[in-house]
Amino acid sequence: MREATPLCDRLGIPYPLFQAPMAGVATPELAAAVGQAGGLGGLGLGATAPEHWAALLARYQALCSAPLHLNFFCHAPPSTDPNRDQAWLSACAPLFEALGAAVPPTLSPPYEPFSALEDLEAPLKSLRPGVVSFHFGLPRPDQMDTLRRLGQRLLVSVTNLDDARVAEAAGVDGLIVQGREAGGHHSVFSGQAEGSVHSTEAFLRALRPQTGLPLVAAGGVMTGQALRKLLDAGADAVQLGTAFLLCPEASTPPAQRARLQRAKGEKTVLYRGFSGSPARGLANRLFHHLAGACPAEVPPYPLPYDLSKRLAAAAPAGALEDLSVCWAGEGFEALRELPAATLVRALLEEARLSQGKRIGVHDA
Repeated sequence: MREATPLCDRLGIPYPLFQAPMAGVATPELAAAVGQAGGLGGLGLGATAPEHWAALLARYQALCSAPLHLNFFCHAPPSTDPNRDQAWLSACAPLFEALGAAVPPTLSPPYEPFSALEDLEAPLKSLRPGVVSFHFGLPRPDQMDTLRRLGQRLLVSVTNLDDARVAEAAGVDGLIVQGREAGGHHSVFSGQAEGSVHSTEAFLRALRPQTGLPLVAAGGVMTGQALRKLLDAGADAVQLGTAFLLCPEASTPPAQRARLQRAKGEKTVLYRGFSGSPARGLANRLFHHLAGACPAEVPPYPLPYDLSKRLAAAAPAGALEDLSVCWAGEGFEALRELPAATLVRALLEEARLSQGKRIGVHDA
């Protein structure tokens, strides 16, 4: 028997399984189903304007009283470079022209970073104590103070040792250890441009001796056996995202659902050109065009994402699989099309963990 871990003692979150708070895909209904089944549900608010937060939180709290994990984007405001951005637009013009759509005149950030926001207490005042995590960097110190005053524990996603040290020095309560297998955006912020180069397990084993902070392992986890392996390797909890994409409670776009259901034998790619930050997804026509035709200098996140979203909006339904991003982690072929609560219970059973059992108080 292993003693109770710091995640239980210091975060007060006794769940071995976190559902990744995937922006645009994780819904209050998905998070609530996970929470009711013995995991920690998550909502990504990085791409959602603050005036809409309260409604999303109310939907969750009407369904579930368990703690909730919220995630925000802390990317640096993108720099402007008309020549660089115009070169990117020109290279993407054939994709728009083939659809009979106008090429956007400029690249614009589709949403603000968390660090640009003020008055967090108003939209979050009804939030029960839980976890708030950050992607692409850290918030301002005064924002961290506000969240702590609201009873939140603060985590940050990291993909390398340098970022882990920066985060720990800033006083976060724990680290989400993101390996190269992770689908969607990899959280890089202190100078490393290409995402994680380590597997989730290798990064976890390298980081565990260097910090006393709670560690949540993330990246390519699709089964309870893989979850258990990471717990035994030193993780305090394990976060799964891709595993929930086919759950009926997730708002995964129909084109992405269809692609994931059919893409057996395909490989995922880790690529910056989709959004300006390294992100893992399935290769398609959009990827091959961007990788082959676009300039080597990629505009910073989230400027290219604006272009990707506009292209998807212009594409007819039959072309969406080829012209929209399809985020997915390695191992996506093991996806199960199950209700979220059923999936959580299956994962916990496979990992030989009881529903809602405290992490670290299980047979080793």
